[in-house]
Amino acid sequence: MEQEQSKIIDKAIASKGVNMPDIQTLTLRAQDLSQSVDWWNTAMIVGLVFAALAAVPVVITTHMALKRAKELSDTQDQLIQAKDAQLKAELAKIKDPRTLSTEQQARISEQLKPFAGTEFDVALTIDPETQGLLLPIEQTLKAAGWREIDWKSGAPIAEMSFTRKDMPNVGVVVVSGVIVQMHPEQLQTIGRAAQTLAAGLVSEGIEARAEPGVGVPNINAKAIHILIGKKPL
Repeated sequence: MEQEQSKIIDKAIASKGVNMPDIQTLTLRAQDLSQSVDWWNTAMIVGLVFAALAAVPVVITTHMALKRAKELSDTQDQLIQAKDAQLKAELAKIKDPRTLSTEQQARISEQLKPFAGTEFDVALTIDPETQGLLLPIEQTLKAAGWREIDWKSGAPIAEMSFTRKDMPNVGVVVVSGVIVQMHPEQLQTIGRAAQTLAAGLVSEGIEARAEPGVGVPNINAKAIHILIGKKPL
């Protein structure tokens, strides 16, 4: 009986001795895993902090990119509107007929009075707009004491000029803008008067230029020839 009890105890002790290393191993493993979990938790927190910090520039740059994109779009819209307005103004300017107000005529006449007595003739491109500019120019020159004479092309073709009742004949030309011409040999005598007239017209917004030479036939050798062409585009 005692022998059987002794065998049972020895067996129990032996059994306990086999399980002891497994508990210790598991305990150590648990400690290692606990430390590992703590480290990775800390790493995760650090990573989240870095991620949050990294997200700040992304948020800022995204905000600024969207803001600048909107500003660009608004600016481009404003630029288009400004160009449209400019184009409309330019088109309106092109369509507006040239003319000289009473005040403008007076300013030009005052500049031309030192050349009173200068003879001039006129030719124009047949067009309602050029015909509307003819009379103000004639009035301006006459107010300065200039004397208008008939346009004489010297050509036998009747279409080179047309007559007006109680007014000098006017020639027919095809030119652009207003050209103030003179025979080359008259440059020294009437060249300055021609240049002053062209400059006066330009100062009042009418494109004009003075030049020696005669682009179309004209036998009025001592007169200034004023060619009124279509309004330049």
